Amino acid sequence: MFKKLAQIIAIALLLVGTFTLPALAATTHSISGTVTYNSAALKGVTVTIQGTAFHAVTDGLGNYHIASVPAGTSGTLVPSLNNYAFSPVNIKFAALTANLTAQNFKASLNSKVLYSISGTITSGGLGLAGVTVNFSTFSALTNSSGVYKISNIPGGTSSHIIPILAGYGFTPTYITVSNLSANLVNENFTAAVVLTVSGVVTDQATGLPLGGVTVTLGSLSAVSNATSGAYNIRNVPVGTSGVLTPSLSGKTFTPPTITINNLLASVHSQNFVAVP
Repeated sequence: MFKKLAQIIAIALLLVGTFTLPALAATTHSISGTVTYNSAALKGVTVTIQGTAFHAVTDGLGNYHIASVPAGTSGTLVPSLNNYAFSPVNIKFAALTANLTAQNFKASLNSKVLYSISGTITSGGLGLAGVTVNFSTFSALTNSSGVYKISNIPGGTSSHIIPILAGYGFTPTYITVSNLSANLVNENFTAAVVLTVSGVVTDQATGLPLGGVTVTLGSLSAVSNATSGAYNIRNVPVGTSGVLTPSLSGKTFTPPTITINNLLASVHSQNFVAVP
């Protein structure tokens, strides 16, 4: 009898050994949200559950999605991207019982990070020394090679890069920078000598200076000063030829025009007299 019972038990154990009970899958959830900068999507922000390996990086739409986070996990979401600060700084979440959405952050440039702007200014293919280059309240001078570097500019600064040197015009006139967030290099300009054409307009009837007279030279023009009657047409390219023409409603002028031929230096005393 005991022998038969042992056989039955052995058969039962053998049958049990041929079956594998299915493993219960661990429950997981996801955490997602969006990161924006100035109301626009910000790509490349890493959002991490602090102290864990769980993280995700925002895509081109500013979205992130941390997948397969075990149910019951609690912690703190922390965003990071070089040179950016975030609001809120972090987001705490309780033990997960479902997918967590709309965990959003807003980014701003970190003004404590300082950057530089540099480039070269040339004239006739050679570096031009002594050019003042301004950006916001910061400035630098070009060296003998025409190179400039403006340093210690706070992140987030927006302004124009503007070169200035008497007697020269620049191409481009300026370069716009919005929300400085990295060192800028090769912000280059080309300089060319520019000249001025100036004179005084007087009123024959009174013998006094006459303001409000528009004097044109090609596409350039200037208006005579109300006090002195002086006009000054600036940034005239070297080699310019054209006709100086004064105009004011109700007035004619003597001479009616002045011809400029192949301008090689600034010219002054190009005067006009208004007659009734």
